[in-house]
Amino acid sequence: MTERLEEVRLRPSWPATTLPRTARLSFPRPVRVYTQAQLRDRRRAGLLHTYGGRWSLTAEVAAICDPLAERVAAAPRPAGYWRPVDDITLAG
Repeated sequence: MTERLEEVRLRPSWPATTLPRTARLSFPRPVRVYTQAQLRDRRRAGLLHTYGGRWSLTAEVAAICDPLAERVAAAPRPAGYWRPVDDITLAG
């Protein structure tokens, strides 16, 4: 009997609440908001991600194609870039 009393006395008194454990742990957690570039990096790294309403397919395509388009536009002979342009076109 005294062993049982010792066990009860040694139990921690925290958390001092009468709510069940599941109710105490169900507080809302902050949602991380990632930029378009961060989501792209997470996707490429194989990390978990969720596309929200701020994600844009147009911005994704632009991020891939804009560097090549700028190089082609700045080149003195843009026709020399037909292979890289075809590679991107056929990759989709």
